[in-house]
Amino acid sequence: RAEPMNSGDHKGRSPLLSFYTISCKRCRAGWGGHVYTTEILKQKIDLAKQNFKESGLENMITLFEKDIKNVLRSWRKSLPIDLIFMDADKENYLVYYEMMLPLLRTGGLIIVDNAGRVKMPDGSYVDCKHIHKFVEIVKSDKRVASTYLDFDNGILLAYKK
Repeated sequence: RAEPMNSGDHKGRSPLLSFYTISCKRCRAGWGGHVYTTEILKQKIDLAKQNFKESGLENMITLFEKDIKNVLRSWRKSLPIDLIFMDADKENYLVYYEMMLPLLRTGGLIIVDNAGRVKMPDGSYVDCKHIHKFVEIVKSDKRVASTYLDFDNGILLAYKK
């Protein structure tokens, strides 16, 4: 089974990407899979639900309509996560990372979006010191093997050892 988790739903697009990325390979192998995602903004929740329904995958995606920290605090340890896609409020990336890493299966992957800079609504980019600090902490974390990809807004990949 594939068990991806998204922090930050982005209108239902992030979980759909996770589902297609993971489950296409898994389904061909005869395994099941399910995507879990969170969102707190009503407008994005409604759009996500619409996108899930239109994709025909709504039964394979669970959308928690609450803060990711609350979801992670109550996560069943018996349901390890295979893939985490982080695209939420950047100032809490380290908090989410420390909460998610114990839930991630050995050999699981964390993909962190906007790990270098953040695109603002006006199209400009802002470098965020707390994101750079987060990247450095993860890169020095002995529990993972990680690399930073410097394209677009920056992607950080962390593979749990």
